[in-house]
Amino acid sequence: MKIDYTYPVPEKKIRTRRKAQYVCLLAFAVLGIASIIVNICVGGKAWSAIACWGLFMVYSLTISPDVIEFNRIRQSVKIAVYSCIMIILIDRLLVSGWAVGVVSIVCFGVLIGVCVLLYTDFERQRHNMLPLIIFAVITLVGSSIIFINQKQDVIWQVIVAFSLSIAVLIECLIIMKSNFKNEITKIFHVK
Repeated sequence: MKIDYTYPVPEKKIRTRRKAQYVCLLAFAVLGIASIIVNICVGGKAWSAIACWGLFMVYSLTISPDVIEFNRIRQSVKIAVYSCIMIILIDRLLVSGWAVGVVSIVCFGVLIGVCVLLYTDFERQRHNMLPLIIFAVITLVGSSIIFINQKQDVIWQVIVAFSLSIAVLIECLIIMKSNFKNEITKIFHVK
């Protein structure tokens, strides 16, 4: 009996790239473990968490990028989320008190940038709106939490991020109109 293979044999270049990714993953894991060990031996603040997150960011964004949904909007949102997590880690573990303003600036800057990316090539990018919607919801929830916790001392960056996220969500609903319900059911379809 002869078996007919429907998939072609992977090219040598693809196999070499996978091996290089694996070697880099091992190197990054060793560096992360080494930084944790050094931090434990030296003592002090937990700077190794920041180093490990930085290693993860470099690996995830450059060496092993997304294979599915690799588009401008998703990558911009991914970089923004990773950067905000890094800023919050630095704020909580090393120097406190400044992350709220910086994260808010990053959030509303990325919302503006992603909207520009969406409208510069709307016909191709309109199918990639889900990361924008999710990021706008995350920004809205985060800004709301800051509003609740800091009733009197809310800084202008939080107000701008809050209002811009509401505007982006309304804009997405207007653009998608009746397709919004269909898109959401396609995304969260469960049998």
